[in-house]
Amino acid sequence: MGFILLLLLLLQLPIASLKAGYSAACSKGYHYEVTQPEHLKAPKGGSITISFSFCYSWVLAKNPDVRISWRRKEFHGPFFYNHTSSFTHEDYKNRLSLDWKKGQKFGSLIIQNLREKDESTYFCRIQLNTEEGIKQWQSIKGTTVTITHSEPTPAEASVSLEFSSPNRTPHLLALPQDPFPAPWPLPIPLPTLPLSFPVIIPKPELLLRTLPL
Repeated sequence: MGFILLLLLLLQLPIASLKAGYSAACSKGYHYEVTQPEHLKAPKGGSITISFSFCYSWVLAKNPDVRISWRRKEFHGPFFYNHTSSFTHEDYKNRLSLDWKKGQKFGSLIIQNLREKDESTYFCRIQLNTEEGIKQWQSIKGTTVTITHSEPTPAEASVSLEFSSPNRTPHLLALPQDPFPAPWPLPIPLPTLPLSFPVIIPKPELLLRTLPL
Protein backbone atom coordinates (compact mmCIF):
# COMPACT_ATOMS: atom_id res chain seq x y z
CA MET A 1 0.00 0.00 0.00
CA GLY A 2 2.84 2.38 0.83
CA PHE A 3 4.50 1.66 -2.52
CA ILE A 4 1.28 2.54 -4.40
CA LEU A 5 0.97 5.85 -2.59
CA LEU A 6 4.60 6.68 -3.39
CA LEU A 7 4.01 5.85 -7.05
CA LEU A 8 0.96 8.12 -7.19
CA LEU A 9 2.94 10.96 -5.66
CA LEU A 10 5.71 10.54 -8.23
CA LEU A 11 3.19 10.59 -11.09
CA GLN A 12 1.71 13.84 -9.77
CA LEU A 13 5.12 15.50 -9.32
CA PRO A 14 5.40 17.11 -12.83
CA ILE A 15 2.05 18.82 -12.33
CA ALA A 16 2.66 19.83 -8.73
CA SER A 17 6.06 21.28 -9.64
CA LEU A 18 4.37 24.31 -11.17
CA LYS A 19 2.27 25.02 -8.12
CA ALA A 20 3.03 27.51 -5.37
CA GLY A 21 5.84 26.49 -3.06
CA TYR A 22 7.46 24.10 -5.54
CA SER A 23 10.51 24.33 -7.79
CA ALA A 24 11.57 22.46 -10.94
CA ALA A 25 15.33 22.18 -10.70
CA CYS A 26 17.27 21.52 -13.89
CA SER A 27 19.03 18.20 -14.24
CA LYS A 28 22.28 19.69 -15.60
CA GLY A 29 22.87 21.94 -12.61
CA TYR A 30 21.60 25.13 -14.27
CA HIS A 31 19.40 27.49 -12.29
CA TYR A 32 17.04 27.88 -15.25
CA GLU A 33 16.88 26.67 -18.84
CA VAL A 34 14.65 26.37 -21.92
CA THR A 35 15.33 23.38 -24.16
CA GLN A 36 14.42 23.27 -27.86
CA PRO A 37 15.57 21.24 -30.89
CA GLU A 38 18.42 23.01 -32.67
CA HIS A 39 17.17 22.46 -36.22
CA LEU A 40 13.93 21.46 -37.93
CA LYS A 41 12.80 21.42 -41.55
CA ALA A 42 9.42 21.10 -43.23
CA PRO A 43 8.01 21.56 -46.75
CA LYS A 44 6.42 24.76 -47.96
CA GLY A 45 2.67 24.66 -47.37
CA GLY A 46 3.01 22.06 -44.62
CA SER A 47 3.24 22.44 -40.85
CA ILE A 48 5.97 22.22 -38.24
CA THR A 49 5.99 21.54 -34.50
CA ILE A 50 8.66 23.21 -32.33
CA SER A 51 8.79 21.43 -28.99
CA PHE A 52 10.10 23.07 -25.81
CA SER A 53 10.62 22.31 -22.13
CA PHE A 54 11.79 24.49 -19.24
CA CYS A 55 13.15 24.17 -15.74
CA TYR A 56 14.04 26.51 -12.84
CA SER A 57 15.37 26.44 -9.30
CA TRP A 58 13.19 29.14 -7.69
CA VAL A 59 10.21 28.49 -5.45
CA LEU A 60 6.99 29.62 -7.11
CA ALA A 61 4.76 32.29 -5.65
CA LYS A 62 1.13 31.66 -4.70
CA ASN A 63 0.15 32.77 -8.20
CA PRO A 64 2.90 31.60 -10.60
CA ASP A 65 1.16 33.24 -13.58
CA VAL A 66 3.27 31.37 -16.16
CA ARG A 67 3.55 33.25 -19.46
CA ILE A 68 4.96 31.87 -22.70
CA SER A 69 6.01 34.02 -25.64
CA TRP A 70 8.14 33.56 -28.76
CA ARG A 71 10.80 35.59 -30.56
CA ARG A 72 12.19 35.09 -34.04
CA LYS A 73 15.30 35.87 -36.11
CA GLU A 74 17.75 36.29 -33.19
CA PHE A 75 18.05 36.13 -29.40
CA HIS A 76 16.82 39.72 -28.97
CA GLY A 77 14.61 39.57 -32.05
CA PRO A 78 11.01 40.80 -32.24
CA PHE A 79 8.16 39.00 -30.49
CA PHE A 80 5.65 37.41 -32.83
CA TYR A 81 3.52 35.43 -30.38
CA ASN A 82 2.35 35.81 -26.76
CA HIS A 83 0.08 33.14 -25.37
CA THR A 84 -1.16 35.15 -22.39
CA SER A 85 -2.10 38.35 -24.21
CA SER A 86 -3.33 36.47 -27.30
CA PHE A 87 -0.90 38.48 -29.44
CA THR A 88 -0.01 37.09 -32.86
CA HIS A 89 2.04 38.97 -35.45
CA GLU A 90 0.19 39.65 -38.70
CA ASP A 91 2.65 37.40 -40.59
CA TYR A 92 1.34 34.43 -38.60
CA LYS A 93 -2.37 35.24 -38.32
CA ASN A 94 -4.54 32.10 -38.11
CA ARG A 95 -1.45 29.89 -38.49
CA LEU A 96 -0.17 29.51 -34.91
CA SER A 97 -1.27 27.34 -32.01
CA LEU A 98 0.38 26.54 -28.67
CA ASP A 99 0.04 23.01 -27.32
CA TRP A 100 0.55 23.65 -23.62
CA LYS A 101 -1.60 23.27 -20.51
CA LYS A 102 -1.36 25.04 -17.21
CA GLY A 103 0.92 23.16 -14.85
CA GLN A 104 3.09 21.59 -17.55
CA LYS A 105 6.81 22.23 -18.02
CA PHE A 106 6.74 21.31 -21.69
CA GLY A 107 4.74 22.01 -24.81
CA SER A 108 5.07 22.85 -28.50
CA LEU A 109 4.41 25.66 -30.93
CA ILE A 110 2.71 24.63 -34.18
CA ILE A 111 3.05 26.71 -37.36
CA GLN A 112 0.72 25.76 -40.21
CA ASN A 113 0.63 26.62 -43.92
CA LEU A 114 4.37 27.32 -43.96
CA ARG A 115 5.71 30.07 -46.20
CA GLU A 116 9.22 30.73 -47.46
CA LYS A 117 9.60 33.75 -45.18
CA ASP A 118 8.87 31.53 -42.15
CA GLU A 119 12.44 30.27 -42.49
CA SER A 120 14.05 31.73 -39.38
CA THR A 121 15.26 30.95 -35.85
CA TYR A 122 12.64 30.74 -33.10
CA PHE A 123 13.18 31.31 -29.36
CA CYS A 124 10.78 30.31 -26.57
CA ARG A 125 10.63 32.72 -23.60
CA ILE A 126 9.25 31.87 -20.15
CA GLN A 127 8.06 34.24 -17.44
CA LEU A 128 6.66 33.33 -14.02
CA ASN A 129 6.26 34.65 -10.48
CA THR A 130 8.50 33.29 -7.74
CA GLU A 131 8.99 34.07 -4.07
CA GLU A 132 11.97 36.16 -5.21
CA GLY A 133 9.93 38.14 -7.74
CA ILE A 134 9.27 37.86 -11.48
CA LYS A 135 11.75 35.69 -13.37
CA GLN A 136 12.04 35.39 -17.13
CA TRP A 137 14.43 33.50 -19.39
CA GLN A 138 14.52 31.95 -22.85
CA SER A 139 16.32 29.51 -25.09
CA ILE A 140 19.86 30.58 -26.02
CA LYS A 141 20.31 28.89 -29.39
CA GLY A 142 16.66 28.60 -30.38
CA THR A 143 15.37 26.40 -33.19
CA THR A 144 16.44 27.08 -36.77
CA VAL A 145 13.62 26.25 -39.19
CA THR A 146 14.35 25.44 -42.84
CA ILE A 147 11.58 25.50 -45.45
CA THR A 148 11.98 22.92 -48.19
CA HIS A 149 10.26 22.48 -51.55
CA SER A 150 8.38 19.25 -52.12
CA GLU A 151 9.63 17.03 -54.93
CA PRO A 152 7.34 16.65 -57.99
CA THR A 153 5.72 13.29 -58.60
CA PRO A 154 6.87 11.21 -61.61
CA ALA A 155 3.65 12.06 -63.45
CA GLU A 156 4.26 15.78 -62.89
CA ALA A 157 7.89 15.51 -63.95
CA SER A 158 7.15 13.66 -67.20
CA VAL A 159 5.17 16.50 -68.75
CA SER A 160 5.99 20.14 -68.09
CA LEU A 161 4.15 23.09 -69.59
CA GLU A 162 5.88 26.41 -69.99
CA PHE A 163 3.77 29.55 -70.32
CA SER A 164 6.23 32.12 -71.54
CA SER A 165 4.26 34.09 -74.17
CA PRO A 166 1.62 36.71 -73.38
CA ASN A 167 -0.98 34.37 -74.88
CA ARG A 168 0.10 31.72 -72.39
CA THR A 169 0.61 29.18 -75.18
CA PRO A 170 1.87 25.96 -73.66
CA HIS A 171 5.16 24.59 -74.98
CA LEU A 172 5.64 20.90 -74.48
CA LEU A 173 9.03 20.32 -72.87
CA ALA A 174 8.93 16.60 -72.25
CA LEU A 175 6.74 13.70 -73.22
CA PRO A 176 6.47 10.30 -71.60
CA GLN A 177 7.96 7.50 -73.70
CA ASP A 178 5.68 4.82 -75.10
CA PRO A 179 6.73 1.47 -73.63
CA PHE A 180 5.54 -0.23 -76.87
CA PRO A 181 6.58 2.08 -79.74
CA ALA A 182 5.18 1.30 -83.18
CA PRO A 183 7.73 1.01 -86.05
CA TRP A 184 7.85 3.99 -88.34
CA PRO A 185 7.46 4.25 -91.25
CA LEU A 186 4.94 1.47 -91.24
CA PRO A 187 5.68 -1.29 -93.78
CA ILE A 188 3.33 -1.27 -96.83
CA PRO A 189 2.57 -4.72 -98.22
CA LEU A 190 3.33 -5.05 -101.97
CA PRO A 191 1.59 -7.44 -104.34
CA THR A 192 3.58 -10.60 -104.98
CA LEU A 193 4.12 -12.08 -108.45
CA PRO A 194 4.51 -15.75 -109.22
CA LEU A 195 8.05 -16.91 -109.74
CA SER A 196 7.14 -19.04 -112.85
CA PHE A 197 4.74 -18.47 -115.75
CA PRO A 198 3.02 -21.25 -117.78
CA VAL A 199 4.22 -21.52 -121.42
CA ILE A 200 1.63 -22.61 -123.92
CA ILE A 201 3.01 -24.29 -127.07
CA PRO A 202 0.45 -24.78 -129.84
CA LYS A 203 0.18 -28.15 -131.59
CA PRO A 204 1.79 -28.49 -135.11
CA GLU A 205 -1.49 -29.19 -136.84
CA LEU A 206 -2.90 -25.95 -135.51
CA LEU A 207 0.07 -24.00 -136.86
CA LEU A 208 -0.36 -25.58 -140.32
CA ARG A 209 -3.98 -24.63 -140.47
CA THR A 210 -3.18 -21.00 -139.74
CA LEU A 211 -0.45 -20.67 -142.44
CA PRO A 212 -1.62 -19.20 -145.79
CA LEU A 213 -1.58 -21.51 -148.79
